[in-house]
Amino acid sequence: MLFFAMGFLWTASQIPVYLYGGIIPDIIADIGGADRYVWLLLAYLIPLASITPFVGPLADLFGRKSLALASVVCMIIGTTITSTAHSMNVFIGGMVFNGVGGGILELVSLAVVGESAPTAKRGLYIGAIILTIIPYCPSVMYAQLIVFNASWRYVGLWIALWTSIGGIMTLIFYNPPHRPNANGLTKWQIVKRIDITGGITSTAGLTLLLMSLTWGGNQYAWNSAHVIATMTLGFFFIAIWIIWEIFFVKYPMFPRRLGTNPRALTTILIITFVSGANFFAVLIFWPTQYYVTYANFRDPVSIGVGSLPVG
Repeated sequence: MLFFAMGFLWTASQIPVYLYGGIIPDIIADIGGADRYVWLLLAYLIPLASITPFVGPLADLFGRKSLALASVVCMIIGTTITSTAHSMNVFIGGMVFNGVGGGILELVSLAVVGESAPTAKRGLYIGAIILTIIPYCPSVMYAQLIVFNASWRYVGLWIALWTSIGGIMTLIFYNPPHRPNANGLTKWQIVKRIDITGGITSTAGLTLLLMSLTWGGNQYAWNSAHVIATMTLGFFFIAIWIIWEIFFVKYPMFPRRLGTNPRALTTILIITFVSGANFFAVLIFWPTQYYVTYANFRDPVSIGVGSLPVG
C-alpha cells in the first residue's frame, strides 16, 4: 500500500498542468486573462524548479512523511484557489502553491520508493511509480468531459481529491524508522548549509527573464521599458547566482561533485532542456490549438482523442 500511496503522490505532482492545460479556452472564457494565460504553466514550473534543490535538506529537517503531508496541504490550498478564482491573476497565484507542493511531492515520492524497495530492484520500482502517470494520458479528454458535463472548476476538485487520497494513504501506511540527519548533522547545521542566497538569486533571475520573454511582443513591445528592465535584471540575477555558486558559497545548490563527469552531465542537461521545453510547450499549446482549429467546439471526445499524442 505504501507504493500505491507514492503512486498517488507522484501523479498528483503532475496532473495540475495536464488537466488545466487541456481546458485553457474554457478558463479564459470564464475569468479572462487571455494575454497572460501562459503564466498558468510558468507559475507552476518556476516554484517547482525553485523548491527542488531544497527538498533534501527540508526532508532532513522535518522528515519525509511530514514534508509530504505538508505538500499535500499546499496543493489542496492551490487547487482551492484555482477552482474559486474569478480572475487569471488569482488563478496564477493558486498555481504557485501547486508548483511548490508538486515539486516536493515529485521528489519525495521517488525517494520514499527508492529507500523502501529492494536494493537490486530499486530502478524497477521507481520506473513503475513513474509509469503510474499512464492512466492520465487522456488527461485532455478527462478535463474536457468535466467541462462539458459540469464546470471547469470541478477539475480542481478532482486534483484535490486525488492528492488527498495519496496524503491519507501516506499518513496511514508510511511509517519510516527514525534515521539520523545527513552526515550526522544537527538541524541547525543543516539549516546553515542551505544556500538561501542561491535560491533567491536564481529564482529572481529566472522569473524576471521569463517575464520579459513572455511580455515581449505580446503585452509590451520588445523595446519597451517593461521588457528591457525585466530582461536586464533577469540576466543580472542569473549572473550573480553563477558567480555566487562558483566562487563564494561553500555548499552550493549545484553540488560540485556533479561536475566530476562533465560529458555525462552536459548530455543530461541538454536532453532535459530540449525535452522539457518541447513537452511543456506542446502540453499547453496543442490542446488549445486543436480545440479552436480542428475540433467541433463542444465535442470533448474529439478534442481528447486529437490531443492523445500529448496527453
